[in-house]
Amino acid sequence: MKNTLICCVLLTLFLSPRVNAQKAQELKLPTVGFNVRGRYTTDGAGSEGAYYGIEALLPLIQNPGKNVTFFQGRVVWLDNSYQNWNLLLGQRFVNKGRNEIWGGYVAYDTRQTSNKNYQQIGVGIERLGNDWDARINGYLPIGSTNKLLSESIGDLGFFRNFYGRVVNRRFEGALAGLDMEAGTRIARFGDGDVRLYGGLLYYTGEEIKPVFGARARLEARPTNNMLLGLTIQQDPLFDTSVILDLGLGFGIGNSRGQTAASSRKAPIAPRISEYVARNPLITVTNYNNRNPIEAAINPRTGKPYQFRHVLLGAGNGDGTYEKPAGTVQTVLRVAEADDIVYVDAGINPGVPSFKIPDSVSVLSTALTQSFDTVQYGRVTLPGSGNGRYPIVNGTVSMGNDTTLQGFDLRNIVGNGIDAANVRNVTIIDNRISNVTEQGISLNAVQGNNLVARNTISRTRNQGIFIQATGNNRQQVILDSNSVSNSGGQGIFSTASGSSIQQVNAVNTTVNGAKGAGIFFLTSGNSQQTATLENTQVSNTTIDAQGLGGQGIFLSSSGGGKQNITLNNTRISDTGAQGLFAEVSGDPQNPIIQSVQSLTFNQLLALRGSGQAIFVQATGNSRQEAFINRPEIRNFALDSRGEGGQGIFIAANNGAQQQFRVNSPNISDTAGQGIFVQSDSNAIQNFTIDTPTTTRNTGQGIFIRSGKGVQQEFNVNQPTVSNTIKDDKGEGGQGIFIATGEGAQQRFNLTNPSVSDTAGQGIFIAVNNVPGNTTQTQQTFTLTSPTVLRSREQGMFIQANGNVRQQFSITNGNINTVKSDGGQGGQGVFIQANQGANQSFTVDRVAVTNTANQGLFMQANGGAVSRYTFSNSSFTNAGNNNVFIQANQGGIMIGNYQSNRFENLSLPAFDASTNTNQYMCLALSGNSSNTGYNLQNNSGAFQLVNRDSVTTNNTGAFDFKPSLANFTNVSVCQ
Repeated sequence: MKNTLICCVLLTLFLSPRVNAQKAQELKLPTVGFNVRGRYTTDGAGSEGAYYGIEALLPLIQNPGKNVTFFQGRVVWLDNSYQNWNLLLGQRFVNKGRNEIWGGYVAYDTRQTSNKNYQQIGVGIERLGNDWDARINGYLPIGSTNKLLSESIGDLGFFRNFYGRVVNRRFEGALAGLDMEAGTRIARFGDGDVRLYGGLLYYTGEEIKPVFGARARLEARPTNNMLLGLTIQQDPLFDTSVILDLGLGFGIGNSRGQTAASSRKAPIAPRISEYVARNPLITVTNYNNRNPIEAAINPRTGKPYQFRHVLLGAGNGDGTYEKPAGTVQTVLRVAEADDIVYVDAGINPGVPSFKIPDSVSVLSTALTQSFDTVQYGRVTLPGSGNGRYPIVNGTVSMGNDTTLQGFDLRNIVGNGIDAANVRNVTIIDNRISNVTEQGISLNAVQGNNLVARNTISRTRNQGIFIQATGNNRQQVILDSNSVSNSGGQGIFSTASGSSIQQVNAVNTTVNGAKGAGIFFLTSGNSQQTATLENTQVSNTTIDAQGLGGQGIFLSSSGGGKQNITLNNTRISDTGAQGLFAEVSGDPQNPIIQSVQSLTFNQLLALRGSGQAIFVQATGNSRQEAFINRPEIRNFALDSRGEGGQGIFIAANNGAQQQFRVNSPNISDTAGQGIFVQSDSNAIQNFTIDTPTTTRNTGQGIFIRSGKGVQQEFNVNQPTVSNTIKDDKGEGGQGIFIATGEGAQQRFNLTNPSVSDTAGQGIFIAVNNVPGNTTQTQQTFTLTSPTVLRSREQGMFIQANGNVRQQFSITNGNINTVKSDGGQGGQGVFIQANQGANQSFTVDRVAVTNTANQGLFMQANGGAVSRYTFSNSSFTNAGNNNVFIQANQGGIMIGNYQSNRFENLSLPAFDASTNTNQYMCLALSGNSSNTGYNLQNNSGAFQLVNRDSVTTNNTGAFDFKPSLANFTNVSVCQ
């Protein structure tokens, strides 16, 4: 290739004078012919050595002396024999009036190095004249512009304000650039001249800061076909370069037109055939990556994590890892959004109050600090996990989107941590003690907030205070917090106004709170939703006003809407109720209704005062509750001698209440095991499934409805044992159900099992007050009851006053009923008094081993009792197996079919009238081993099929005074 270049130079020297001489005589206007030139250039900026090449200029379209469109091509070889190309398309215009040429071009260049093939686009403009020249060239690499040559990777760690690692990379890369120059002729000789140029240049590239440089160039053209050049260039990237340039060529078809082109006034047009002056090589250099620290990228923001380092008491550093600040306040003044203030306790002198700027996290090295990163996955920060908590002696105020983690806040006047009217705060892993207000206060915070793994003790007021007001939209997560010995509630959460509050708490421990352990309150038009998982509350105490002491207190009032879920809750040693839930509304305001929805799963309540679970709805309110598998033990009376119930549920003053209790296990309470009451026009519907109560005082299960109430319920498979009487000698019933004062009560009692009660096994009564014209109604079914070892009565059913009572009993078993001080002892006691209307059926009931009557029935004082006994047995009674009376205007209409009466001595069946009304009995298919005693003392005694009654039943009949005193009827009316 070098030989080729030499031949071209010699041919040029030989042909050029002749060709040009001939053409100069033949042409008058300058034209552009085909030009070829060989060129050699020494090592320069970005060239990696000397280079030589051949270039050619070919006109494509021309208007002689006026303009030309041309192609310029070049092939270049470097000393390393790599081949490079330039392809250029240009346009020049001659301005004869100003004697100047203007031109422009677009070019495509390639360059091959030992590492990569580069490409670039070039553009430029120029001005040529006999007086001065000027040009601007631009170079823009395209495609892949660099090549990695080498790489070394360091260990992860802190560097200045970043966490990452040092990665040193060596690249080869093509540079974009711009050069511009202007120059003028400084000498001339013959047809040639010498021109001096000066200009500026600019380089930039990937990972390379933009640099500017200067260049001076001396160009001599002894002939039209020879070029000699000297360039001196200086820039920060390539330093100082001295470049020599030699070019020899020839042209075919060029014409200069007129002669004396070297004169300043000579026409400029002949220069239209000059080569475009530009850098023929793509500038390439080797460089290192600008920032060798590859900082860990935050996947949330897409930006590097930035750390402000603090070593407490260390001095006046700038907050870098190498020079940590000595105080938290120093770095907070310069902290930016998404910064992390990283605090080492150092000599732990104590930190005064500070406020965290928006979007800043303040973390300590006490705990292991781990982060998710884009490049490195999850990383653990150096120095973290040393267990040394920085001490803070003043309130920490939270900003928007801020985090505080790993500090020991103690002996503070005011709140320990205060977040007011901000959003999205995170408070985790802190220790807070001996503060004069709340440990953590979240007042009107909005957005998503996290309070986790904090230990709070000895606060004058609440341990954790949460408040939503106005139009707040608030979500708070409480995770694994511990509060002890707070002067107010352990955790207090309230919503008011039109706020919407959601609180989710898991693994919460509250011990020794004064007032309630955990307190939730909603009022106004607010909505409050809370879910508590794995909660433990213990040792709550009543406050100085004699209030509080509950383990958990839940309240909705004034139109508030509250939805609370408790899962796996343990409450023990409370000064008042274990769990207190109440919804209340104004009964005079039918528009604004308070609402409360409750779900309690697996609640354990031990050793409290008052009630273990207290649920109440009052006024214009609606309450729904699901209590699943609670276990309750050892609840005592409160300081006023009241309460002691395991579960207390009440609806009053027009409230609407619906609840379900599933599988409660209640023992050793100073009051009833389960107490349910509704009064004053309330509507109450509920189900109690498989309850177990034992060793309760008063009643195992107590259910009552009062004035104007609508009450419907189901009690399925209850197991009640060992109920005792209270201190007044009252109660002792296993199951007690009553209604009165115009109430409407309907229920199903299915498969109850009652044993070893100090009073009646099952007690059911309906009453009304004198003068109340609204009839009380009670309707129920009693299926498969089992009553063992009760006192007074196995089953006691009574209707009194202006009432209607309807019921059925099937598949019963009553065994061993004892008297109490010579009183009672009946297996089944059924009585209607004072104008009551009673109707019922009893089928397949077995009564045995009673201290007194197996069945005792009365209709007194104008009451009417209609009933049927069938397929039942009454055996081994201490008195008559069946004793029936109609007294004082009472009416009794009974049907006995297929029953068995067995007694040791007395007549097994004894019926008598002591009324001015009548008794009517239908007896068929019955059997008695000791006969039947029928006695008409007053009024009428009617027998269905009187004359065949002795043959329709088994056993002897004794009619008193005589059979003639009994009225024969075909059917009882």
